[in-house]
Amino acid sequence: MFCHLFIMAHTSMQTSKILHSLASRKDQDNDSNSSSKFVSCDLCLGCSICSSSDEDDIYGIPFSVKTSRAEFEANYIEIYKIARGGFGAVYAGYRMKDVASVAIKHIPKEKVHYSEVVKNGKVYKVIAEVALMMKAAGGAESLGRSAAISLLDCYDLEEELLLITERPVLSMDLHRYHKAKRGFLPEDEAKTILRQMVDAAIEMHTNGVFHRDIKLKNTLIETGSHVPRARVIDFGCGCLVIKGYYYHYSGTLSKAPPEWFMFKRYEASPTTVWQQGALLYNLLDHDYSFKTSRYLERGIKINLNLSIDCLEFLQMCLVRNPDRRPSLEQLQLHPWLRYNPCHTTCSFAKCGLGIIQEEELEGTQTSP
Repeated sequence: MFCHLFIMAHTSMQTSKILHSLASRKDQDNDSNSSSKFVSCDLCLGCSICSSSDEDDIYGIPFSVKTSRAEFEANYIEIYKIARGGFGAVYAGYRMKDVASVAIKHIPKEKVHYSEVVKNGKVYKVIAEVALMMKAAGGAESLGRSAAISLLDCYDLEEELLLITERPVLSMDLHRYHKAKRGFLPEDEAKTILRQMVDAAIEMHTNGVFHRDIKLKNTLIETGSHVPRARVIDFGCGCLVIKGYYYHYSGTLSKAPPEWFMFKRYEASPTTVWQQGALLYNLLDHDYSFKTSRYLERGIKINLNLSIDCLEFLQMCLVRNPDRRPSLEQLQLHPWLRYNPCHTTCSFAKCGLGIIQEEELEGTQTSP
């Protein structure tokens, strides 16, 4: 049984206006993603150091960026390709000295973002993704302790950047895990993963890192224990948390929050909450992947056999007005994540004939 979940009532004119804005700017957004991917971060990466010289500190964490391909080939062996995308490719491999399993990410040099930073009178080149990973998880000494996957090594070569990260042997990304479960997860299992992802988001934001691209393919599931463990991977679209708005979007456009399409601006916490809702929807529904544009046009269908708490949690994440979305800390305290009550299902009568609406977005549009 399904109902339509609408977070805001729209007139046909309003919907048409939103979709026209999305369609007319889609090409422009895609073009600008590569050129302005970290524009918002450039101003605030100045306090992060990732030296391409011998060694320096990233917020007090020693880390060395190496430049020798021969050294890489002497230390690591690649076995098979795990994934490929616009960023490049990721290979499974192992470290020669201790046969530890690793993932090796190849990023073409033209896709690597650098910033020049001055510290103590010296100029350093900052690799944004490396700095973010170190802030989010630390280095090799924090292996396996953080929600974010740990960076072990880095080689800044002439034609490409190589990032070596930990790779739990029994693991797969959430997209593959989801497919292996025939396209949807039971509510209790989805809750287990969402609880960990909300905790992970709070941990990353506390460390000053805004991932910006939370989705199935950027979530790693460790399957070696009875309870699956969720880890966050791929910080290529990330930046530092700032107070206020971002005016350039980097990430999966179909998961961008409504405020980006409407006002061309967004904030860290409300965007992450929106992406948590999109992630949960994808875990629970097997008909199609969540897309913000489709949601704004006609809402979404959701299985009514879900508990009322689950439906309420999903509704809270997907509120169109970012000012009315809960904080990550409020999500963390939601009854659906905190408790495991008896499974209570929703009927059409309880769900108001399946239509959940909200008042119009308050405030006026301001130009970025």
